[in-house]
Amino acid sequence: MKDHASKPGLHIGELHWRHMARSLIRRCSKDRLADQSAQLSYYFLFAVFPMLLFLTALVGFFAVPGTVTQRVISQYLGAILPHQASSFIDSSLREIASGSSAGKLTLGLLIALWSGSSGMGAIIHGLDLAYGVRDERPWWREKILALVLTVVVTFLMVVALLLVVSGGDLAAALAARFAWGEEFTLVWNVAQWPVLLMFVLLAFGLIYYFAPNIPREQLRRLVPGTVIGVGIWLLVSLAFRYYVHHFGHYSVTYGAIGAVIVLMLWFYLSSMAILIGGEVNSILERALEDAGGGEP
Repeated sequence: MKDHASKPGLHIGELHWRHMARSLIRRCSKDRLADQSAQLSYYFLFAVFPMLLFLTALVGFFAVPGTVTQRVISQYLGAILPHQASSFIDSSLREIASGSSAGKLTLGLLIALWSGSSGMGAIIHGLDLAYGVRDERPWWREKILALVLTVVVTFLMVVALLLVVSGGDLAAALAARFAWGEEFTLVWNVAQWPVLLMFVLLAFGLIYYFAPNIPREQLRRLVPGTVIGVGIWLLVSLAFRYYVHHFGHYSVTYGAIGAVIVLMLWFYLSSMAILIGGEVNSILERALEDAGGGEP
């Protein structure tokens, strides 16, 4: 067997980073990640508006009026999504919220949870396929797992939005209470992005940890795939945003539904990033098992 220790670069057991890249390409083709990403984007489209409406109402209940929350959501979505997609979400959210009542919000939550759990179920199947395992869990147990993961990820989104919406006031109050000065508030305004990134990493990590039907002895094996998955998601989101802004004139080709097409493409790329992170974790899992003599 070749000794990779003499070669420069990243090694995990007998896995060189070039071998990992080739394995990743082969597995993405074998597991039909393009088809799985299209399926996930379909579920995400049905879940996004009820979920955003529910988050707006919930954060508005705990923190500030819903209109301010909508503005904050639009601000942060606009930093990642192309302008057409973020404007479409913003206008649709305002239109839905203007005619919403408590009953509609409750119905919206139920629809969001059902659609989100269906998308989470598709992620579970995709990660099982990445690890090459059969999900022998009963359908009701898998559905409960999908619902719980959906609720937990939603909770992380709520906490992140609360920190974003009310974090400035909290930082100002703490600065006034302990005489830390305006510099503390300024630092918090800058630190919002790392905080949001931390919550995204945590959400990805929880999905990779609980979704696939595999033993969960070593959490450290999930860190590379989580970081790579989030990194790919950020890169493709920003690159797609730049492309649409400068080159992609979807409204000329598709007319009024151009914004929907852009949003669906962003969901597609985001779904692919999630599944690629799972594939990376599965490749590292096999390499570590081979390096340890086949032990789990």
